[in-house]
Formats: sequence, structure tokens, C-alpha cells
Amino acid sequence: MKALILAAGYAIRMYPLTRHRAKPLLPVGGRPIIDHIIERVAEVEQINDVVLVTNHKFYDQFTEWADGCNFGINLHILDDGTSSEEGRRGAIGDIQFALTQLASPPCPGLPSDDFSDLLVLAGDNVFTFGLQDMVDFFRKRATDVIGVYRQIDVERLRRSGVAILDRDGRVAAFAEKPEEPATQWAAPPIYAYTRDTLDEVERYLAEGNNPDAPGHFVTWICKRRPVYAFSLAEAPYDVGNLDSYRDVNRLFSSLAAATATEVGAHCDD
Repeated sequence: MKALILAAGYAIRMYPLTRHRAKPLLPVGGRPIIDHIIERVAEVEQINDVVLVTNHKFYDQFTEWADGCNFGINLHILDDGTSSEEGRRGAIGDIQFALTQLASPPCPGLPSDDFSDLLVLAGDNVFTFGLQDMVDFFRKRATDVIGVYRQIDVERLRRSGVAILDRDGRVAAFAEKPEEPATQWAAPPIYAYTRDTLDEVERYLAEGNNPDAPGHFVTWICKRRPVYAFSLAEAPYDVGNLDSYRDVNRLFSSLAAATATEVGAHCDD
């Protein structure tokens, strides 16, 4: 299994911070957002490779960042060839781009016959919980799985994916950023897809479906094959605008300070 991180957006809602810097490389708690994500991914025993898709504008920034990283996991950076918001492929378009590239593949040390299931995440959702339990659940179910959590704030639900679940936890329906959320099950972009489902991405796009937000594919695929929900330990933090970035940065800075204080106390002991 591999992880695919979608990081090819231009984050125009966060200008001027992201005019010349990729959003996942902005610091949160003194470290880039992407560091926090990959740390959690690297904890999953089944995952040895992380593939990150970015755009041409920020490709060099990500390769420079990757050169200085050591997460104990293989990092592969892909350039989707776009250079502007107007020309972007969209999240689902970038999933298909990654699948096409990995079928070749252009990444040294990433043979195509080793490419199967994928854990797909957005490069701007920060979280502190582990992913091992979700991947284990995915393996046990042997079908697609999405992460969900309870969200009572309607405004936040309107900015998220929202799932309707049956009694067994199967996704009966899914809506991306619904004006009238049908449930309180928020679904951030944390998905585990089987190889068979990934083969359907090309068909989804060929039918003219929305290539942008990754939840649109969940809406489509849950009508065609089983998709189950896994209850996440807590809500992730979506860095979607300047206000949310400031909030997340303050939170993670506080967590980092608390950890440093605790470590110092143990050292003193």
C-alpha cells in the first residue's frame, strides 16, 4: 500500500501567504504542515512509499523540502505540469495523473507492479491521530473506506464532505459541501481505496464528472461499490483560509510548547 498526498492547489484564498509558497509548506507549530501529515503516514506499517502530487509552480519547493527530510519512508514528488489556478487539474484529476505516472513509472525505486491500494490525503488537513487503525479496518473490510467524525456545527459541515451511513456503517450516500447537510457525519479527505476502485477514476473523469474536490468521487463510487466509514479519533484541522491557518498555528504551537515543557520536566527528573 502507498500513500498519495494531494498538494497541487494554489491556495488563492490565503494570499499573500501562498502567492509564492505552497500551502502545505507553511509552518504550523514551527514545522511545515506537510511534516505533520507525513509523520502520521510513516507510522502505518503497511506503507513504505509516499507519493506527493504538486504543480509546476511549487515543484522545486517540494523537492528541496524532500531533500532535507528523513521520515523513514520513501518520498516521491510528482509535477502535474500546471502553473496557475485556471489550468489546474483538480484533486481527482491529480489522482488520475498520479495513477498514470505510477503505471510507467517515472519515480526511481517505485516499480509499477508494486502499486496497488492507496491511502489518499489532502496536503492541507492537519491531524494528530494515528492512521494505523483505519488502514487495519480497510484491510479487514477489503473494500474502500473513508474517515468520518461527528460535527455538530452546520457551517463547518457545509464546508466538508458529509456521509449518510446505514446501520452497518456503509456509506449509503455522500455529498461534497452540501448546502443542507443530511447528517452530522463529516468526512475529511482521508480515504483508503482498493486497486479495483482506482481503476474507475479514469471512467469517472471520462464521463465528464467534477474533477475538483476529492469527495465528488466518493459520491460517485459509493453508488457502484461498497464504501465503509471509519470513525476517526477526532476532527482534523482544515487549513482553508487565513483565519483557520492562524487558529491551527496557534494550536500546534501550544502543543509543541506543552511537549517541550513535559520533556524538560522529565529531563530534570
